[in-house]
Amino acid sequence: MDRDRYRAEWSTLHGGLDASSSRLIDGWLGIMYLCAAPFVRRRVSPTTVTVLALVCAAIAVAASAFGRWGVLAAMVLILASTLLDGVDGAVAVMSDRASAWGSVLDSTADRVSDLCFYACAAVVGVPLPLIATMAASTLVHESVRARAAAVGMPEAGVLTVWERPSRAVTVLLILGANMIFPEQTWTSAAGGAVGAGLALIGLVQLLLVVHRRLAAPAQQPARSPG
Repeated sequence: MDRDRYRAEWSTLHGGLDASSSRLIDGWLGIMYLCAAPFVRRRVSPTTVTVLALVCAAIAVAASAFGRWGVLAAMVLILASTLLDGVDGAVAVMSDRASAWGSVLDSTADRVSDLCFYACAAVVGVPLPLIATMAASTLVHESVRARAAAVGMPEAGVLTVWERPSRAVTVLLILGANMIFPEQTWTSAAGGAVGAGLALIGLVQLLLVVHRRLAAPAQQPARSPG
């Protein structure tokens, strides 16, 4: 599958969203296409890629407990997990294996990976109330998005400050600060506070968008004169 067809298939699966309308989305799709191509050529299934992303996230939790080098390993594993999370969808599209079950599995694996990322932050000292705020906000965030999509609101295009890349970057910054300043416990608390704040802001953003789109009255057809 060439890139143009990949973009077209992706657009069909995302409510007709034109990827070329956003440089960010179009650039991300280009990266995913290049990363997914080796998996497609080797006939690796999207499910295998999804499981691999989840395994990387789980191992990161254990690695983060082993000092500076363990934290560095955890950061690499989180990056790998985040990248593979995008690659599995690209593999599904490019190999014509996209399915409803694959979508459910991918979403479930994403939530478990999110929790693993937060567990890494907890291991390096982020206070548990802040971890709980990030985790709860994330789960509610994605639950609202899924429910809104189920009642007819297109998922694509609803972007907040607390999407998966933001979550991964926040945890990476927390881990990075811990690796550089292992004796400064305030860095983890500050990073956790920023993450919790962004999580709450992202949830409010999503709720406002969902309310505006779903609560708006249906447009009435124009009446003919007379």
